[in-house]
Amino acid sequence: MTFKKSLRLARNTTGTAIRSVIVQMLVIAFVIALVALIVYPTFSSVLDIIRKIDLSTEFIELYNLITNTSFDSVEVANKITYIINLVANSIKNFEGLFVSIYLSYFVLVLAFVVYRFVLSIVDLPIASTLLEFMQTGNNRPFMWFFVKKIGYACKFSICQLLLSFILDIFTFCGIIAMYFAFLTVFRVVGIILIILFGILAYSVRLTILAFWLPEYATNGYKALPALKDGIKKVVDRFGHVLYKTAIIITCWIALSFLTVLLFDTIKVGVIGVVVTLIISYYSFYIIKCINFIEFFEQSHSKYFTKKLHLTPQTETDSISIE
Repeated sequence: MTFKKSLRLARNTTGTAIRSVIVQMLVIAFVIALVALIVYPTFSSVLDIIRKIDLSTEFIELYNLITNTSFDSVEVANKITYIINLVANSIKNFEGLFVSIYLSYFVLVLAFVVYRFVLSIVDLPIASTLLEFMQTGNNRPFMWFFVKKIGYACKFSICQLLLSFILDIFTFCGIIAMYFAFLTVFRVVGIILIILFGILAYSVRLTILAFWLPEYATNGYKALPALKDGIKKVVDRFGHVLYKTAIIITCWIALSFLTVLLFDTIKVGVIGVVVTLIISYYSFYIIKCINFIEFFEQSHSKYFTKKLHLTPQTETDSISIE
């Protein structure tokens, strides 16, 4: 029941999702343009190196090896190792552009951190918009919240970035451990177990912090107290949040994979990337809606999932919900 409410909330607030994507793209474009302007020769060389990495072909070959009826775990392991080495060697090509290979890694990590930060600065405006919509059946424009709460949004994004990075490391290490433990032993079943464990581990990681953002948006914009209270509250709804999150993550991975295969087959990779990003963003927007629905359910608060319309009548005003 609450799952349907979450999907309905996501559908009825799609405009918020679209506006937040536009803001993200504008900010990212501004950052890229600024970096390109400052260090254009280096930036241009980095793009050339990235273009030479044809990862889509390698992943398709890996997929063919996994789904082949004569599955060979050694070949699969070798292909995964080759892809890792391909990425590592491409990074080493940056050494000539920077002072050392260590600085190359630092620059790439810094770029990724900035990217994650830019993506997450819209989380609080989204949360504020959803919160007002669920409490009143209406809401003010997304940009109003974005401008008003940019300071609080940056503060939350920094805290979220640091904690998420730590949790991501543990999740990644767990998946790698599963890879070495099961792939060579269980062959095809090992691949399935690794994928299922990866989905479960990432869903657990998202569920642990599920109520942090709603708590932060609701009670005073204090990051650490909101984190503590959010974890306490999510315990009551942990199973509800976890299975819904796992379903969305599974659908996201499946649709993204199918999109990459489809558009790579018809040789329009750029469109495939765009479609994959849209699927990714909307999937995580649905997860935010799930978190807010479950947050309200945990506190037994009433809420709207549809827009409230006031229709003036001749003698009295009636309220209709669409």
